[in-house]
Parts: sequence; structure tokens; C-alpha cells
Amino acid sequence: MPVPREYEVVLTPERGGYSAAVPALPGCASRGETREQALTMVREAIEAYLESLEAHGDPIPGPIEIERVKVGANPSSSESTVEGGGIMRNGATLRAGANQDEVETHLRKVDEALEELNELVGDADEPERARDEGAGRA
Repeated sequence: MPVPREYEVVLTPERGGYSAAVPALPGCASRGETREQALTMVREAIEAYLESLEAHGDPIPGPIEIERVKVGANPSSSESTVEGGGIMRNGATLRAGANQDEVETHLRKVDEALEELNELVGDADEPERARDEGAGRA
């Protein structure tokens, strides 16, 4: 029986639905027409991702912490106000006190997940774009 696990999912409302990404699992993302559908689809993506890792003998990543970060109201300020003592990048937070390697690894994983999500969303929009362009020619 699989070990129960929990992962944070970043839901992003988009034209025609929602995208869902799992920052702790680089490249694990999905999309759905509704919030609920996106969550169902990303749950299946997480399960498949973990099964693949296990099949290849790769370690299963643990969850990461996600917190909301407020950015200073003064636009000329280069400093940000961080609540909760974490470092945030694209919605994911790394715990305060992390060493440089942990920070770089975390940011690389978040960036990879976002690139995968952007590719997934871009691919999903292609049929709609083609239809829209075809309708414009008529």
C-alpha cells in the first residue's frame, strides 16, 4: 500500500480553466476546465510522477513550505518584506536559514516546474488559437 503523501499545488486561473503545478515535483503539472477538475488531474499526475520515481529507484521528494510574501509598497525600494521568515520565488517558499545550495536547488526546481507548466498551458491553447485564427479568416 502506498505511503500517504501531501504536496502543495499552485492553482492559476487561466483562460478556459485552471493550471495546476506541484513545486516540489519539477515538471509535475496539469490543467482542467474547473478548479476541481484541475485538482483531480494534478492528483493523477502526482501519483504517476511518484510511481515513475519508485520504478526507477529515485528518491521521493518531500513537501516544501509555501507562504504568502508581501512586497514593500515603496516602488523605489529594492527590499521586500517577508512574512513567516521564508524566501519566496514564484509562489514557493524556502525556510529561513537554508544554506546557499538548498536555496539554489529550490529555485531551480521551481523554475523548472514553471517552465513545464508554461509549455503545458501553451500546448493546451494551440487548438483554440488555430480555431480562433480560422474563424477570423472566414
